Amino acid sequence: MRILTYLSPSALETWLKDPNEYYIRYLAEAHPERPPQSEPMSVGAAFDAYIKSKLYYHINGKYDDFSFEKLFEKQVEPQNRDFAREAGLVCLNAYEQSGILSSLLLIMADTLSEPKFETEVQGLISGEAGSVPLLGKPDMSFTRKYEVDKIVRIVLDWKVNGYCGTRNISPKKGYIMCLDGWDHSKAKPSRSHSSMHKDCMPIGFGGVPINGACPFEDNTPDWANQLSTYGWLTGVKVGEPFISIVHQLACDGRVAPPLVRIADHRGKISYDYQVELFKKYVKCWSIVTNESAIGGLVDAPRLEKIAKQYAGDENKMFSEMTRTL
Repeated sequence: MRILTYLSPSALETWLKDPNEYYIRYLAEAHPERPPQSEPMSVGAAFDAYIKSKLYYHINGKYDDFSFEKLFEKQVEPQNRDFAREAGLVCLNAYEQSGILSSLLLIMADTLSEPKFETEVQGLISGEAGSVPLLGKPDMSFTRKYEVDKIVRIVLDWKVNGYCGTRNISPKKGYIMCLDGWDHSKAKPSRSHSSMHKDCMPIGFGGVPINGACPFEDNTPDWANQLSTYGWLTGVKVGEPFISIVHQLACDGRVAPPLVRIADHRGKISYDYQVELFKKYVKCWSIVTNESAIGGLVDAPRLEKIAKQYAGDENKMFSEMTRTL
């Protein structure tokens, strides 16, 4: 059994879903290799490179290690680069056209320190339930000043959904604003353009309008798990209020290139949800780092054999998709 050095949101999700799958992916000595980056994943990675490079230059007047080409080559695998370069630019143009970029820059205007554009952050996080080493990949975080002497941490993540699909992806519930990313002289407005979701009630927090109708996790628990982890890794104490923002690029794959709507999701992840999520991390860590404990939950010798079989399979992608445990 391999020795782990951290947990991540995706690792915890796998553990909660299926401990057998977790063992093969993370603990088996001969674990299967990661499948190649898919085209949909490459679109998100390319857009990420475009937008981070643009924002970094806006703030600093130079690119340093955040030039588009450096980020693009680091994040997009070679087999996808021709496609992703064009697709990512379509998404960036939509993001700017919608006006959401201007809105973000207004929120960033009162930052106390330079925003951090992370690719990977690792740290030992402590709370009442214990301590656990975590790793996350927050897109951007910064501390904003409001009123006279108050500050709030903001963690933002970008999501690109449906660019390679064949249908019109609907934004997730609860957005505070949805904006079309296209010229309405060329395509008619969507029904959601310049509107707030019916389940959203805006309130002010930290000088920023957020959805006060319900906590962030009620509509998007998977995003709440990610952003809670990113918040802790960027300085938020477990349970402490901070602003979670997700800019979701929801694509209509029925046309080429896809039309892109941008849904602005903003909210707070509740104290209780953060505490319970952290307890799950701590419990998971206590089991997966203890050979006796993990052996009481899964048939480790059998899973080691399965892992060795897939590690030696030339068609690892096929194995990854068709494996049954």
